[in-house]
Amino acid sequence: MRLIVPSDWDWTPPDGIPVCRRRPFGPCLDEVARALAESERLFVMGTDGMAAKPCWLLATDHVNLFGDGPLVGPNDDRAGPRFPSLSGLYVDVDGPFLKGTVLRSPDWRLATPAELAATGAAAAVTEGVLEAVKAGHGGAKAALLVRCHGPNRWNRSAPPLSELVEGLSRREWN
Repeated sequence: MRLIVPSDWDWTPPDGIPVCRRRPFGPCLDEVARALAESERLFVMGTDGMAAKPCWLLATDHVNLFGDGPLVGPNDDRAGPRFPSLSGLYVDVDGPFLKGTVLRSPDWRLATPAELAATGAAAAVTEGVLEAVKAGHGGAKAALLVRCHGPNRWNRSAPPLSELVEGLSRREWN
């Protein structure tokens, strides 16, 4: 299991779990590629996003309408197939969070309720989706936990990462 979380999330990971602390608006694609080369098969990613109200959300799928991504350009067949199926990419774990689809946006802080409604997404995010796609390209699974802020209301609660990591560690990942 490899964790990628925002640098400002106040959380101490359990011993033995590698963590990459992401800068705001800075994807960790190189970290995912290195971990895949070391046969990592499960990534836990955290990010901030916008939703109708403050909450914690575990992504069940994503919508990316921007045409860019880590799979654009020449494919390295050693990393994964040219057109990988991303069906089943996101893992499902019970915990103190809602579940839903996320919309990848250039800046989640500018997302509107109308954009969420038009796409059927529960939240808009900027980070996390590209890393999840990169992980899926290499045959891995992803858990994307979103700290959702509401319009003019910030979510300042502690991330339920311990519950998520505990739920994931009870399952077999190959």
